[in-house]
Amino acid sequence: MNNKTSFVIGLLIGLFAMFIYSKTSKTPEERELEMTMKLLEQVRNQKTEIQYAEVKGKKGRVTIHTEITKDSAKILLGKATKTEMLTMGNSVHETWTYDLNGDDISDLKLEFIDGVLNNFNEY
Repeated sequence: MNNKTSFVIGLLIGLFAMFIYSKTSKTPEERELEMTMKLLEQVRNQKTEIQYAEVKGKKGRVTIHTEITKDSAKILLGKATKTEMLTMGNSVHETWTYDLNGDDISDLKLEFIDGVLNNFNEY
C-alpha cells in the first residue's frame, strides 16, 4: 500500500473509533445522575431497626412504630394539625404535626417517606 492509502485507512479507523466512543461515553451530567440514583437506591434498601413508642394522640395514648403506613397512623392518631409534602426525585417526603394541647406548638411530629413512617418525635 502506498502512503495515501495507509493515511486514509488510518483516518477512517480513527473516525470510526471516535464515533464509537462518543456513542458509549456519558456526559458529566449523566454520570452524576447515575451516581445519585445509585445512592438513592442504596438508601432505600437500607433497613433500620424499627422504633416503638407510646405517644399521645388526639384519640389518647397509642403505640406507634416506624414502618407503619400513613393510613395506619391516621387511624391511630387522627387527622394531623398540619401537613407538609416535598418530592425529592422519585421519593415523596411528608411531615405531619399534631398540636394536641391547643397552644399552636407541635406536640408530635411524624415523618413519612413514600407513605411509610420513617421517624417521629414527641415534644
